[in-house]
This record gives sequence, C-alpha cells and structure tokens, in this order.
Amino acid sequence: MVRPACWYHAVTMGTCPEPQKKQAKTGNCGRAWGGQPNAVSKPALTRKKSAERSCNFIGRLLPSSKLQPVKALRRKSTPNWRRPVIRHGRPTKYGWIVSHPAKFFMGKGTDIGAFSYIQAQEGVEIGQNAQVGSHCSVYSVSTIDNKRGKVVIGRNARIGSHSVIMPGVTIGPNTVVGAMSFVNRDLPANVVAYGCPVRIVKKLKKV
Repeated sequence: MVRPACWYHAVTMGTCPEPQKKQAKTGNCGRAWGGQPNAVSKPALTRKKSAERSCNFIGRLLPSSKLQPVKALRRKSTPNWRRPVIRHGRPTKYGWIVSHPAKFFMGKGTDIGAFSYIQAQEGVEIGQNAQVGSHCSVYSVSTIDNKRGKVVIGRNARIGSHSVIMPGVTIGPNTVVGAMSFVNRDLPANVVAYGCPVRIVKKLKKV
C-alpha cells in the first residue's frame, strides 16, 4: 500500500514531494527525524512514542487515567537542597556572588537568583525558604554614605528581582518586596512593600 505522505513531510508540510514509488519501498522519502536525506528512518513504534512525547510536551491533554492532581503551590524545603560552595568574590554554580562569605548565613531551602551580589562584610543572614530574585544587591557596607550594619532577611520572605537592600535593614518573615525596590528601612513581618524608596502597601494574613 502506498502512503499518501512520509512521516517527515506529513509533519512539516502535510505532503511529500518525493515520488510515490519510492515511498512504497521505504515507507518514507528517505529523510530521518533531523531532516537529513538518505538516512535510515526510525521504526513506526518509535515514531509513535516520540510523537506522543511531543504532544505531551506542548500541553495536549493526556487520558484521564494518566492525569495527576494539581498540588497547591507552597514553598517548602526540599530534601535534595544543598548549600552551594561559596568562595569570596567568585560565582557559585547558580551564578550569584558573595563577598566575605564567613559572615554570610543562608537557611535551608533558600533560593537566590542568578547575577545577585551579596556584600556580607558586616553580616548577612537569610532565613529558611526565603527567595531572592535575580540581579539583586544586598549590602552590609555602603561606600556611598559609609553606613554599616547586618542585613537580616526573614524566613519565607520574597525579594523581587533587581532590588537593592541597604546596610542595617531587617526584613520580617513572610514579607514580599516588589521588583526594582530600594529597601533602606526595616520592614515588619507579613507585609507587601515596594518602591524607591520602599513603602508598605499591604498587610498579609499571618502564616
């Protein structure tokens, strides 16, 4: 039986320009999955499995027997979490940098985004399950106004991307700081704050 189109062109073009006679012999026009001519094609079963994986990848629904229940998004420490190796002034494997790491503490489950910089000369402490977005700067020493002081970010706090935290600031547990904020004052627990300079805009329910 002659196929109307080979697998490669059925996916990419809908039709196959190669002669029907050649398709009858090979089952396709001689193109492999990578689109290279004259390559050996994969078995039909492998094609089917690969097609199913592709469909699942782009978000098509699976049979109801394979559907998994959606879990509520909740920030928890994972058993596989490990503190990365931190060296003075050198990027970690996640792409963030700490100066004076001897005075830097991070709790279990802490997530720090890439390209963030932490200046811990006077001490920086980040609580468990806290998140610091990418491109953030945390300073315990400011060379502009010569301020110094330990920075504390409470457990489960969220710091938005591109934010700056100045020396001596304490951010309470469960507090959310919006992106691109300039934090130059203490923030209590369970609030939402953002701005330049930062200001409290909302209180959250205690967790």
